[in-house]
Amino acid sequence: MTANRKAALENLHRRAVGVITGFSEQLPPYQQTPAALVEGDFVLGVHRNIDLFIRSMVTGVEPSDTELEPVVALALTRHHDGVPLESILDAYRSAASLIWSRLSEGSTPDEQEILIAGAGQLMRYMTRITARIAVACTQAPASDLPDRNDTARTVAVALLRGQAPQSWSLAHLPPLASRYLVITICPLDGDSGATRGLYERLVDISGALVAPERSSWTALVPQQTTDNDGRHTLESVRQLLDEAGGGLLGSPPAYAGGAFSAASHAEIPSAVEHAHLICTLNQIGESTHSLACLDDVVFAYSVATTSAEVHDRYRQICAALDGHDLLRATLWTFLDHSCNAQAAARALHLHRNTIAYRLLKVADLTGHDPLTFEGARVHAAARIAAHLDTHLGRTTASLPGDGVLQAKGPPINA
Repeated sequence: MTANRKAALENLHRRAVGVITGFSEQLPPYQQTPAALVEGDFVLGVHRNIDLFIRSMVTGVEPSDTELEPVVALALTRHHDGVPLESILDAYRSAASLIWSRLSEGSTPDEQEILIAGAGQLMRYMTRITARIAVACTQAPASDLPDRNDTARTVAVALLRGQAPQSWSLAHLPPLASRYLVITICPLDGDSGATRGLYERLVDISGALVAPERSSWTALVPQQTTDNDGRHTLESVRQLLDEAGGGLLGSPPAYAGGAFSAASHAEIPSAVEHAHLICTLNQIGESTHSLACLDDVVFAYSVATTSAEVHDRYRQICAALDGHDLLRATLWTFLDHSCNAQAAARALHLHRNTIAYRLLKVADLTGHDPLTFEGARVHAAARIAAHLDTHLGRTTASLPGDGVLQAKGPPINA
């Protein structure tokens, strides 16, 4: 091999690895599984495929079955998580096409020559690896674990939609509980190892039913008959998830969750809406618990479920401070410190009189004086509404139905 060809191959390898950054945003999403649950494994699989293929171009020897086995195992894991085989193969084809296209852009003459000559080799490699993945996935039902998880997922989806599970699916699971704690979990840090730890902890709870979605998953955790409001179940799940580990350096996984109790199967769909909304409020920082319940976000919940007219007024109040970033920062620091002007002054390294002066300017601009109890509540509510607007501008995946906040709410003591 000439020095130029070797240098070109090494550069192609570096560029191919670079394409992986931000990879998942450019590929068809797995609709059935949270992105954070599979993205790390997917990127790892792509990285290994690149290494194997480039090495085969250097040596002229195709990878052995043993060398391909880790890549096949990663794909099989995604299949066990609920991703259909067709989606896995589509992702492989899309990834290969994307990387090859990016490498072709701006390549040197030596690199272009290698890419043209290697097109047939790439086709053979893709045919071989996808065939092995297809065989592994179609043989997977011989294992009882995927069957059981798939059945539990089917039952969970039926209950979440307010439907009666089919009798054949119930025959393969423990008896259903009479009441469930509905829990929505949204991973935050993209650490697939930690995310998988969370997921497996939920799946392993006796009698739990878990339904993965694109950016989150919803679990039905059985409540004991004596646990009427779900508090004991909530505390046990919190402890279980906090012990999941699996994150970087063994740290607990970062996630936001919402929980709401369903006293009967008929109440599960409504409880799902409440759990989703509580999870959303948790994502914007309205709870100190990773897994929040209604009591943790009562005020924020009342803001989120108020009428459209009130939301419009909150937007107007926030808009009055547009262009006054210093005043807005002072107001929010004041709210963050329990409306204590002295504490806000210390946090901002200002004199207390400066805080008072700025808050009076806020009152002049908005019509609501944050130095009064009522005015402070209005500004706190307006800030929550603004955070919700920002969050929903990024994603509506964590909200029920069509992503619209429901102008209804359960009794506060539910």
